[in-house]
Formats: sequence, C-alpha cells, structure tokens
Amino acid sequence: MVASVLTLITLPPLFSAIATPAVAGEQEWSSSDMSDGNLRDLLRDWVGDNPDRRDLLMDLLQNRRDRRAEVMDRMHDRMDRRDRLRDRIANRGDDDEDGSWRDRGDRRDRLRERISSRGDDEEDGSRRGRLRERLAERRGGDCYFLTRSLRDEDRTLLVIVRRRVCPD
Repeated sequence: MVASVLTLITLPPLFSAIATPAVAGEQEWSSSDMSDGNLRDLLRDWVGDNPDRRDLLMDLLQNRRDRRAEVMDRMHDRMDRRDRLRDRIANRGDDDEDGSWRDRGDRRDRLRERISSRGDDEEDGSRRGRLRERLAERRGGDCYFLTRSLRDEDRTLLVIVRRRVCPD
C-alpha cells in the first residue's frame, strides 16, 4: 500500500502531460486563427507520420471530386431540360392546330385577368370585400387586422400574412 502511495506521489508530472494534448504544446496556431500555411504544415506532418494516411487523404479528395462531378452533371441536365421547356413554351404558337397550347394560354390569360381584377371588385360583393365589410361592422368602423396563412404544395413552408385594414 505504501508503494502505491509513493507511486502516486511521484507521478504528477505524468498526469499533467496526459491532461494537456500534445498538439497544444507543439503548435502555436491552436490559440490563434489557423492560416493556410499552418494547415499545410499540419497536413504534411500528419501524412509524414504514416504513409497510409497519404493514400487515405488522396482517396478522400478523389471521392469529393467524383461527387462534385456528379452534382455538376445533374445541374447541367436540369439546365438542358429547362432550356428545352423554354423552347417548347416559346414555340407554343406553332401548335395551335390541335389547340393544346392555345387552350392553356387562354386559361392562363383568364386566370391572370381574374387575379388582377380581385383588387378592383372589393366593393361589388366579392368574398374578400364581403369579409372586410363584416369585420368593419363588428369593429364599429375601426381598423382591423386581416391575417391569412399560405402553404406550399408539400406543406413544408408556412407564410403568415397580416395586414392592417382601415375603412376609407
């Protein structure tokens, strides 16, 4: 028992060496910003310690290059598809024999007119106009807040629009 106590008393320098990381004692960059030169030196030392690490690092870099090339290929494919769709839409006037594109264009124009006229027909009994009238009656002619929530198709995005409406 006395031997174990003496051993523990003589080992504090070893405990302090274990408690501090080896890198913190050797590298000055641990407490400051790491520059490119220090990172390069660190990698060179790391690779120099074990030759297998160089192969590992080269494999990691090659895998990253391969993944990046795949992503770029997919991006170029999407751009090509987008260009083909633009050309197809631009040439829709040529397809009016069967009426497919013209019908869609007419529907699109009617929808745009309907949306643009929504702001104009508030007084003539549209749903939004009726809602504003009812809220104004409840509030006694004071201003009120109209809140709407909108979601995208897959319901991942929620937008809440809040407007202050005052009668003129």
